[in-house]
Amino acid sequence: MKGSVFQRGTRWYYKFRAPDPDAATGRYPWITKGGFRTEKEAWKACRDAMRT
Repeated sequence: MKGSVFQRGTRWYYKFRAPDPDAATGRYPWITKGGFRTEKEAWKACRDAMRT
């Protein structure tokens, strides 16, 4: 699985596709979270989120 980290204003966000499709639509939803102060913090949170 591959994630992305990007900057929006002064804060950093991550984004990746869920490993399982949505039962109702069959699509793989995006999982996003933001508000990180640094790019490094966002990457760490992204990796942690993808593991769970």
